[in-house]
Amino acid sequence: MAIKHTKTAVPDVDKVDCTDWNADHTAEEDPIFTAWDKDHADLTNVTSDQHHNEAHTLASHSTKAHTELTNVTSDQHHAQSHNAASHSDITSTGAQIDDAVSKKHDRQHALNSAADHTGAITDAQHGVRTTANAHAHSHLSGVTSDLHHAQSHNIASHSDTTATGAELEELTDGSETTLHSHAAAAFPSYDTGWINRSDWTDVNPGSNVGLNVNSPVVHNLNAPLSELIVRMFVSTDGEDWNSFEIGPAPNVTDTKVYGIFINELSVNAVNIQTGIDGLVYIVGNGTAFIIAAQNYYYKIKVWKLG
Repeated sequence: MAIKHTKTAVPDVDKVDCTDWNADHTAEEDPIFTAWDKDHADLTNVTSDQHHNEAHTLASHSTKAHTELTNVTSDQHHAQSHNAASHSDITSTGAQIDDAVSKKHDRQHALNSAADHTGAITDAQHGVRTTANAHAHSHLSGVTSDLHHAQSHNIASHSDTTATGAELEELTDGSETTLHSHAAAAFPSYDTGWINRSDWTDVNPGSNVGLNVNSPVVHNLNAPLSELIVRMFVSTDGEDWNSFEIGPAPNVTDTKVYGIFINELSVNAVNIQTGIDGLVYIVGNGTAFIIAAQNYYYKIKVWKLG
């Protein structure tokens, strides 16, 4: 810097040669001013926290936390490139997220499809499922237990029976069974009831209730004699407890014919013919008792065998 000086008389001061004062000259660096060009650390009683209003960059700060910025919270983020792991609500890396997205598919497929799965699916991968119930209907969305597939199964697996397959076979193979018993079959039958008669020789006792009237036994069971059981009973007083059976086999001697003979008239009627000498039966002492003109009663019963 060029400085101009004018000669001035200074009282009581020795005069000096001021020739050079009239000349132009360049000011030299003043050591006093030079001393002000210092860092904060070179200034007496001035700390590094006593800042002046001077333009500066964020990089000039020793730290850059949001908490050190006035009126700027941690949620007031700037648009800055950052990775996935820097988010507070995720621990996955960007590479892991990319891998998961690339493997996502919307395709329906079987659980054991080789096209979409590799390796066996373990119990742990099934979660609450086990090997036994890994494919239970209850684990399939929209599929109930009644939507069955064609699968081999046994009789006992049905919900409406407790029988086994062996028991079912025994009931249907035509053999005898010990699984149950049957009451005696009630065969269709016919009964004349007790009918009074006093003539028993060479007669036809039948369904007609008139005294000593000959008639067929009309049973109406629509069966041939070979499918019928026909029995004749006699009672002295028309009571069941006091009755006895007359056997169908005739008793024939050289001069006498006793007993009955049965023959078919139609599928609904039979005929009973007595011996010419009447009826005979064996009494308690083993002797024969002849019925020829006694005032007794008879009953004829017929059963259809089926």
